[in-house]
Amino acid sequence: MTRVDLHIHISRNDTLLVNPERIRLLRLVASTGSLLKASEKMGISYSKAWKLLEAVNKASSDSVLKKVRGGKGGGGAVLTEYGKLILNEYDAIEKVVHQFMHQLNTEINL
Repeated sequence: MTRVDLHIHISRNDTLLVNPERIRLLRLVASTGSLLKASEKMGISYSKAWKLLEAVNKASSDSVLKKVRGGKGGGGAVLTEYGKLILNEYDAIEKVVHQFMHQLNTEINL
């Protein structure tokens, strides 16, 4: 069976902003409140997770992550409003792309 798969990569000023891996990390940070927990769920090192977020920040017009200082319950991480905007925009784009991909896969004749 032939199938079309599309993956979304969004660039800003010719620099990769987000791709599926970076979006997954942002989503996991949003749901867990922790970069460490997000990296563990992705099966990547904490160091790699930081590098992915630094790459997003470098390509962004604003920071996507805010660290929460540790205390009695420990620290954590939350998405900034800009980080949430990126996720919302990506989700909207993803919905359209998936609809298009579904259409292609019902019409493909290879």
